[in-house]
Amino acid sequence: GVVAFEMLTGSLPFVHSSFTKVLMMHTTQPPPTLRSINPHIPVELEVIVLQLLSKDPNHRQQSVQELVAQLQSVKQYLPLH
Repeated sequence: GVVAFEMLTGSLPFVHSSFTKVLMMHTTQPPPTLRSINPHIPVELEVIVLQLLSKDPNHRQQSVQELVAQLQSVKQYLPLH
């Protein structure tokens, strides 16, 4: 999820000069929406990435196959070159 977030926005979801603070942010704060950083990201893709970053493992995709199916369902919204 963090890698996808960074690939799509050019930044990490949590940034701070203190490593400990970044760890705390990861565990206690929701990540910013991708579209708040890059408004060109399709909403459908943002939903998938934010699900990958869910604090509750039960709310994340439960398999690679589930993630692939979700990504395939949104590829029509992506400007692929």
